[in-house]
Amino acid sequence: MSRTSASASSNASQRSLHSNTIIDPAEVHKLQPKATSKRTQWTPEEEAELIAFLITHKASSGDNNFKAQTFKQAAEHIVIKFPLPATTSKGYTIPAAKTGSSCSTKWSKLKKLYNAILDLKNASGMHYDNDRGANICDATQSMWDAYLKVRTSHPEAQPFSSKGFQHFQAMEALMPSTSKGGH
Repeated sequence: MSRTSASASSNASQRSLHSNTIIDPAEVHKLQPKATSKRTQWTPEEEAELIAFLITHKASSGDNNFKAQTFKQAAEHIVIKFPLPATTSKGYTIPAAKTGSSCSTKWSKLKKLYNAILDLKNASGMHYDNDRGANICDATQSMWDAYLKVRTSHPEAQPFSSKGFQHFQAMEALMPSTSKGGH
């Protein structure tokens, strides 16, 4: 068999080179690996900008339930203010750009953190400040462990044993003035 006829025969083949399975050319796209979605990464500055944007749009929120359009506008605002670099300094993968959906997800997470801190501040016998969090040390570790065990509805509180939530004060402007179980 000549080289050209072997090549033509190979191009016309509908069989895989590694098996006897017939491959439908219309189904080849299903065999290709699916693209993995990039996780949206947020810097504290971007989180602060999202909160500031939402504060300016609070009137349209209806009890902190912002509409998808507001999150889309927030994403556009953040992308303009914090453009993604063309390449990273060490050649790492560039994180995904902010979208309306990622802004909505981040807002939900920020609200959970805020409510966890509010619960911590309202808990009897607990202390919280924005610099040192609950200020847990060896002497108070058992009390902290007991608090986390009882407060299973707020596992987000755990990182705040020794650090504060830097967005707490800004978020107070967006959150309702009373919390569940608050006085």
